[in-house]
Amino acid sequence: LADYDKCIDIMEELDRQGKLYDRNDLAKAYNNRGLTYNNTGRYAEALADYDRCIGIMEELDGQGKLYDRNDLASAYLNRGATYDDLGNHDEALADFGRCIGIREELDRQGKLYEVGDLPNAMLNKGILLITGFHDAAGALEIWNRAIAMLEAKESLSYFANDVLNRLRKAKALAEEQQSQQPPSVRTMLASMTDEQLQKVIELIAEQADEEDAGMVDALRELDRDSLVDALARLLE
Repeated sequence: LADYDKCIDIMEELDRQGKLYDRNDLAKAYNNRGLTYNNTGRYAEALADYDRCIGIMEELDGQGKLYDRNDLASAYLNRGATYDDLGNHDEALADFGRCIGIREELDRQGKLYEVGDLPNAMLNKGILLITGFHDAAGALEIWNRAIAMLEAKESLSYFANDVLNRLRKAKALAEEQQSQQPPSVRTMLASMTDEQLQKVIELIAEQADEEDAGMVDALRELDRDSLVDALARLLE
């Protein structure tokens, strides 16, 4: 950790002087120190470093100077994991989604660093959907896609094969738990027609006071998937 501090101090000074050779290196140093902070339970400091890392990488990406978007995806995954450790499930879900979005694009371009990286992010998102949102159906949907993705490959690296095994185990456990429990609120909402979802909104509106009127209006403006998510968070 002390070496990371010295390294970052030097690069920050060079950056202020406009003499830093490559700001990608500074971003990676923040990410690496963030991992160290996270692994020692210093979550607030980890988040601060991930924020700095992602801020630099996003700026470089906008300028076409980011060395590798795989690094940006990994930074989002790392920050999402720290948010999850802190119980900030909405922020974690958003960062896992950003990571998956970037890795899906890289996969389409044939630029994904490791074949197991995208399914691994999907594994993490599924775990969060269950532990943070009680959404076994959502987890199973994303895990099924990840498993199919890996099973379609002719060969897998050691890491990718490990991800596949963990996906299969997680899926089996979730299916077993799901068979023993009634459907979740999110599952029931997802199975409703658009008309039925609107009736749910009207029921909420009938019980809402004046302070909640804006919230009800916002629900009416959401697309179907966003509405199901919002109603599930509200009702669960």
